Amino acid sequence: MSVRFRLELRHEEVRIPDAFGIPENRVAELERLAKFCLSYGRVSMAAERIAQECKNLNELVLTSIMFGYHLARFLSFLSF
Repeated sequence: MSVRFRLELRHEEVRIPDAFGIPENRVAELERLAKFCLSYGRVSMAAERIAQECKNLNELVLTSIMFGYHLARFLSFLSF
């Protein structure tokens, strides 16, 4: 049995960073961190660096989501 999820964002809905209550400039910093951590050789090293740089749990969760997103894009690029 296969279950599929579909996420549709509408203009009136809240963006994920806004839902976490993180300011826009800090979100940009965390996104740069997530992209930078792709250069590490192991995911465990990236996870340690992300955990050190985040100030609270909301930042940690958001940065982990962004890291996973960029990692998936990178891996899908390699498969072609």
